[in-house]
Amino acid sequence: MNDHDPLATRQKLLDATVELLFADGYARLSEPRLCEHVDLTRGALRHHFPQGKYDLLPALVDQLFERTLAGVLKHGGNTPLQRFRLLLEYLQQAPECNLLVLLMELWIGSQNDPRLATAVLPRFQHWLPHLFTLMPGERLPPELLKLRFTLHGAILHLYGNNANPDDFAAAIALLLEDLQ
Repeated sequence: MNDHDPLATRQKLLDATVELLFADGYARLSEPRLCEHVDLTRGALRHHFPQGKYDLLPALVDQLFERTLAGVLKHGGNTPLQRFRLLLEYLQQAPECNLLVLLMELWIGSQNDPRLATAVLPRFQHWLPHLFTLMPGERLPPELLKLRFTLHGAILHLYGNNANPDDFAAAIALLLEDLQ
């Protein structure tokens, strides 16, 4: 990779952030650690993201939602129910390195970090209607809200130290059967 390619450097920082979030979570994400991980100076980080992680993380949220939405659309997720089903299948296939888990990690982190909340919650508010085929300001009907709760619960279950991947996959399979 060309170290002088600004887009490549920016993407390198975003990719490294994903790696560090998967490895250690938001609480242990620091700018010095990120810079060390990608062998860049803090100045390089601040060149691309002037407010450091508080500019980087909203860009990452956008990228994660874009990837997730693109995957859902690629596989025919045209209705909210189809999208929920595809998101559950996605969780079932790769629970240990799932982009939905990272999004939940950042959302949870924002609950205790006001600066992070200011940075990322507007991005969540922007993307969630797109993900669930809602018009701006439209609320999920109760039957779809129930599925969203289920999706959140499945993601949160992955945080548990005793989460068994086989049990998780079996439970998701049962949920998917119920959605048929």
